[in-house]
Amino acid sequence: MLRTRQKKRVNIGATLMIDHIKLAESFHDTYENLAPQYGYETRGDTKRFNPESPNGKLMIEVIRVHTNAILEHAAVKCEQEGGDNPETLACAEAIRQEKV
Repeated sequence: MLRTRQKKRVNIGATLMIDHIKLAESFHDTYENLAPQYGYETRGDTKRFNPESPNGKLMIEVIRVHTNAILEHAAVKCEQEGGDNPETLACAEAIRQEKV
C-alpha cells in the first residue's frame, strides 16, 4: 500500500508535508537525468517512474526510510539545542509526528 502525507499544522505554527511518492519521482527523474553524465545507462523498463512497479515501490520505501531518519535527526537537534524550552520541545514532537 502506498502512503502519502497530508498537510499538517501544529500548535507552534509549523507546517510539514512529505509526499513520498512525489519525492521518489523527483529522485528518479534526477537519477535518470544525471546517469549519462557518469557513463551509466539506466534500464529501459525503468526510465519512466511507475509507483506501482517493484522499482517504484522500492524507491518510495527508500525515500520513506531516509526522510524518517532526517526528521528524527531534526527532532533530536531541537531537543539538544532547546533544552527545556516548551516551544522547541513541541517542535521536536511535531517533527516526530510527521514520520510514517
